[in-house]
Amino acid sequence: PDGLVLAMQSKNEGKPADAIRCLDEALAEEVTPAARVRLLLFRAELHSSLGQQVKEVADYTAVIGLPGAPVESVAKALFNRGVAHGQAGDPQREIADYTAVIGLPVAPAERVSLGLVYPGSPHGPARVSPSGISHRTRALQRAGAARRAAPIAPPHTGAARAPAGRAI
Repeated sequence: PDGLVLAMQSKNEGKPADAIRCLDEALAEEVTPAARVRLLLFRAELHSSLGQQVKEVADYTAVIGLPGAPVESVAKALFNRGVAHGQAGDPQREIADYTAVIGLPVAPAERVSLGLVYPGSPHGPARVSPSGISHRTRALQRAGAARRAAPIAPPHTGAARAPAGRAI
């Protein structure tokens, strides 16, 4: 849509607020789910770049609830909303969104694997609690994703191991 082109131009010119206004106008006119999804995802990115986390989450939530939205877009919105929740210090909502990605009927493999890699935090394993891991394991079992997911760590290759506390 023209609104998306104008919004991209405004963003490239360093005018994110103008880009958001273009997207607002385009969303008021657009009726097809696929076009609305593109506009909402782009607007969410702009809100994120401006530090407007509440509006960012609202746009991702709109994509998730949009009838007819492609599952790939719903997975992206769920994952990105989870990241936003994590950045806001809400690990329970963060985990819930990652779990929802994994549970999508035909979730894109890259989104499922990202949800598995970040079981409780996109900020690294230092913030992953045992309860978060336990929650993730139960969610995987419920969703059946454990069968589809590739192992995160490679299997043991038979390399020699040193006794505890000693290097090889």
